[in-house]
Amino acid sequence: ITSDDSRKLVYAMRKEFDCILTSSNTVIADNPSMLVEKAQMKCVLDKDMRTAVDAKIYQQGKVYVATKKNTPLKDGQLDLKSVLKELYKQGICTVFVECGGKLAGAFLKENLVDELSLVVDPVIAETTDLPLFYESIMTEYKLKTIEKYNNNVLWLNYIKSEVK
Repeated sequence: ITSDDSRKLVYAMRKEFDCILTSSNTVIADNPSMLVEKAQMKCVLDKDMRTAVDAKIYQQGKVYVATKKNTPLKDGQLDLKSVLKELYKQGICTVFVECGGKLAGAFLKENLVDELSLVVDPVIAETTDLPLFYESIMTEYKLKTIEKYNNNVLWLNYIKSEVK
């Protein structure tokens, strides 16, 4: 999240979901609190338990941490379908995945994205940043809505196209 405008928009979006899911890479790089109101919990994918116990994300609300001790691995990574099944067992029906390009690409590659929201903010990325969807597969989505937010940010919302 790159600016105050995009941050406010994402905070508002989080309220619509039961769970906010992110990766250990995001927690380590940004130390986000990912404050929630409606969300029942937050989920951190932390295969090797690399995040600090005093990270901001653990300071408020219920947090489920998926590790290699409680989640099967697939191709050396946490099995995302197993994580979602565990969240469902805990009463979670909607998940907001807030992450970098690597995890976003993994969710797309596993065909686990029903709706895609892109927040476009005119800020230039670092040269070391990964692409938006790293190592993903081609998936077709249809534009659902476009909203302009505070004259500087665009929110593009897509839904998955039906397979024909």
